[in-house]
Amino acid sequence: MKVDKIPLVIGASCLALIALVLFQVRWMQHSRVLLEEQFNNKVAMALCSAVESLMEDPAGQEARRSCILTGTQAASCCQELEALASSESLQKALDEAFGFYQVPLNYQAGIQPRSSLLEEVPPNSCSLEPLLESSQHLLSVEFPDKEEYILEKMGFMLGASILILIFISLVFLLANYTLIRQKRARERNADFFNHMAHEFRTPLTNIALASRLLGREKPGLEESRFFQVIQRENRQMMQRVEHVLHLAEMEDGASAMEREEVNLESLLRQSIQDMEVRIQASNARVSLSSEVPTPLILGDSFHLANAFRNLIDNAIKYSRLAPEIQISICRQGENFLIGFQDNGVGIGPEGRSFIFEKFQRLACDNLKTEKGFGLGLSYVKRIVDMHKGVVRVVSELGKGSRFVLALPALEPGE
Repeated sequence: MKVDKIPLVIGASCLALIALVLFQVRWMQHSRVLLEEQFNNKVAMALCSAVESLMEDPAGQEARRSCILTGTQAASCCQELEALASSESLQKALDEAFGFYQVPLNYQAGIQPRSSLLEEVPPNSCSLEPLLESSQHLLSVEFPDKEEYILEKMGFMLGASILILIFISLVFLLANYTLIRQKRARERNADFFNHMAHEFRTPLTNIALASRLLGREKPGLEESRFFQVIQRENRQMMQRVEHVLHLAEMEDGASAMEREEVNLESLLRQSIQDMEVRIQASNARVSLSSEVPTPLILGDSFHLANAFRNLIDNAIKYSRLAPEIQISICRQGENFLIGFQDNGVGIGPEGRSFIFEKFQRLACDNLKTEKGFGLGLSYVKRIVDMHKGVVRVVSELGKGSRFVLALPALEPGE
């Protein structure tokens, strides 16, 4: 049975959207880490710059002299460091350093001893070693508004990411909503179309049965031109309805191909014989030649015969003169090529681009209007595709058309 791809498409798009959201969140986290690292580097450079500037300041020199004379653990050294931490000179040095490195945040500065010399210098800190000739004390600062600053820096990226995600989500929802609506509309149309085709087939079958019974009761009616018109038109309508039903079944995957050994030459001759009445009524001449003694393929004889009859019928329809149709079979590599050459009106470049689409018919000037739904060549292409073959057309306006069907050959022993 044919797999419905729409749920798969919707599921895949949902997974893609979820993956995009996760990737965006991860990217924002990474961006935040980078911004914080950049901020910490600026602060560290600003603190070290402030410590170097204190070496020339009287308060810094006094703290250095006191710590050198009495030792870093002495009370006088600690008093000098506390005084240095609250001094205007340190405040001025930090303000200048933070202004130079563009750190526009309120801060609280202090001097703290290190618990261990092996411990790494924590963020937002700098060793006082250039000033005290010892790394046992650190100049550190705290920023109460640091989180708000980081988020503000990320504001544009965060806002742009949210807007992009909202836009993509809306496009995703709209696309899937449209896809689901089209699927439902297609199913409704297919159901209606199939129902109407079945409804048409019932009265047509009754008309055919009634005409046969009437012909038996009154043999003279068989010679009546009007009676023949009724039978001929009834057969044509039945063929059209059958084409519609077969095509709909194949589109839904409900019609399975019957694989059997098929002799292409025999099947073509049988198809020509089945259309003998149609061929004679149109004064057409149909010839068949084969370069292959026994052209065997693995396929469905019923659908292939319908496809062959469609091509012959089209060649008869689209002809201003007495139709001449030459059918040939030859071998090319691993394929059999079945060619249908006619002397019809031909097909222009625009027509060749859509002739294999459903419900498309060529508009021909000075040619009588023929009945049909534009499903014949679509049916042919569908059958050839299901046999893993290819159909091509070579045609010019006014020079006839040549349809070539390439079908995989059945090798001996397969």
